[in-house]
Amino acid sequence: MQICVCGIGTGVGKTTISAALCCVLGYDYFKIVQAGSGTHCGEILIEDRDIVKNLSPNTKVYENGVTLKTPKSPHIAMKLESKCYNGLDIAIPKQDNLIIETAGGIFTPIDAKNCMLDFIEFNKLPVVLVLDYYLGSINHTLLSIFALKSRGIRILFCISSGTRDMESEAFIKQHSKIDILHFDKYTTQSEFMVSTKLLKQKLLEFDFCNSLKL
Repeated sequence: MQICVCGIGTGVGKTTISAALCCVLGYDYFKIVQAGSGTHCGEILIEDRDIVKNLSPNTKVYENGVTLKTPKSPHIAMKLESKCYNGLDIAIPKQDNLIIETAGGIFTPIDAKNCMLDFIEFNKLPVVLVLDYYLGSINHTLLSIFALKSRGIRILFCISSGTRDMESEAFIKQHSKIDILHFDKYTTQSEFMVSTKLLKQKLLEFDFCNSLKL
């Protein structure tokens, strides 16, 4: 199964969750669009694929679908860099067991015309929706779920990354009828692995565990 990891916005923990799922499932990793690469304003930018490789060393990491140097929305970065591409033409590696990470939120532009959501729908990918709890996150989460459902996209589960908010979690579950897992905070590789093992235990409790070959 190819699974798309998308988020309710930028910086909610998609890359960490992608690395954890790769580790738990033994899946490979592919980033659709990397916006921010090399050196920018004297700062060395670390690509998401490098973060995944560091967190999950045994994971096969593919080259990005598109790599943009400018750390901005892809539709702006491609214009600044005089690049032209159709996001729906980005080829997904021919690998059944693959985690595919988007950039930003589901309505983040993938090119000058399309959004990440269009790519997900075009490729008929089931998704794991990553969220973090902050003021406004309930709204962003429920809107993202509504948008995914309106396109007929299968949501496997939601997962929060960061500090857990039980009241917000309960409200989202009540209105969406979708399970929400949680990935604990970590500061070291060993803590990441502990959180990853806990995630696997949680995944085993769900109906789709057989299809994910856990």
